[in-house]
Amino acid sequence: MVITDRQQHPYDYLVIATGHRSANEAVPGLGPFSGPGHSLMSLPEASEMRDSLVRFVASPGPVVIGAAPGASCIGPSYEFLFELDYFLRRRQMRHQVPITFITPEPFLGHMGMGGVSKLRQLLEGKFEEHDISCRTSAAITKITEETVEVDGSKPLPSKLSMVIPPLAGVTAIADSARLANPKGFISVDPYYRHLTYSNIYAVGVAVALPPADETAVPVNFPKTGHMTEQMATIASLDIVGKIQGRQTRTHQLSARCVLDIGNKDVYLAVDPVRPPRDKLPTIAEGRHWLWTKRIFEQTYLWRAKRGQRVPTTFGW
Repeated sequence: MVITDRQQHPYDYLVIATGHRSANEAVPGLGPFSGPGHSLMSLPEASEMRDSLVRFVASPGPVVIGAAPGASCIGPSYEFLFELDYFLRRRQMRHQVPITFITPEPFLGHMGMGGVSKLRQLLEGKFEEHDISCRTSAAITKITEETVEVDGSKPLPSKLSMVIPPLAGVTAIADSARLANPKGFISVDPYYRHLTYSNIYAVGVAVALPPADETAVPVNFPKTGHMTEQMATIASLDIVGKIQGRQTRTHQLSARCVLDIGNKDVYLAVDPVRPPRDKLPTIAEGRHWLWTKRIFEQTYLWRAKRGQRVPTTFGW
């Protein structure tokens, strides 16, 4: 039985796809609404970041960008980093803005996936080329109006900060007895069935996935829209198989991503996401990937509003 504030909903099968709650409270000062630090994990937060950036341009200074310990959605921190660098260079302001990148990853490009082929070397080269300082295996502990504090080192001066927080399960799931782990995520089997209740499934960010490897500072396994669609397909086919009385199949998650890096994009493809991998990862850089991403975005949204999926050959 699913109980809401309006009514109760009985079910034969339940698929939980509630997404996440951003655990901004993990870093004191990480707002944007209750502190000086900014994030990009929701539309209101992104809008608030935009307004803060307008004020920042009028009075620039040092910037700190990165991800908090336990973060899993690390890609957007890289994207914002390079987008901001490009934004400032176009306005001839980059010389006024020292930028530091702070990440719990053991090396650049780890992304919670244990690394992806030559992505590490590509990003290290970009950081050097764009005069961006970085600290890896670093734990952000506090954000103030003027600094970002990092465990084991001096506070970094910062007039603008953007930090990706760790994620947690939504309150309704976390508060449901025996449903989720202490962080509010749901442990599942390879078919995305709850480990105790076989008629309950979970897909997307709501799923508890173990880290790809052990790191000095926690870095959690990434979850993307592409992976969510794969989980949902596996779960739905398993439900149909149960109803029809036949065995279904599952597979390891793969991922395809297009990473913004200013006036270019980088295409990544890994299969499976968790190493060791059956296929060699694909990494390609170029301006055409920027336009590919924009076209894919519009096509995906157009089809999604009509209840249609985008064919894998078109993007994912």
